[in-house]
Amino acid sequence: MAGAGSVEEMMARLKQRFKAAGLETKTDAAENSNLVEDESRCVTQLKTYVKLCSNMGASFVINGKARNEIFDSIRIHVNSSNVLIQALTCLNLLLIDVQKDARKKRSNYQRGV
Repeated sequence: MAGAGSVEEMMARLKQRFKAAGLETKTDAAENSNLVEDESRCVTQLKTYVKLCSNMGASFVINGKARNEIFDSIRIHVNSSNVLIQALTCLNLLLIDVQKDARKKRSNYQRGV
């Protein structure tokens, strides 16, 4: 299991990638109160996000509030491999979805659509 420093570095890199994709995140102490601090409930919420992504699309399911919850869950439950796996799965699904949209827009633009 990676140490807290490496998780924070990973989170910073992920935030940079999301910012570059136009998906800025906002961490605010007031929004932390919405995050369930119980690890098992947090994992359940993250699993729900993963399941919903397959039906409704990650960019729809993982909105700004959900992204904040995901990043906060990583920060709060830094030593939980279950939380980290589910959180990174959510972020990866979102990143894949956004990249597909960007490719589609780019190809449509190149074709003149």
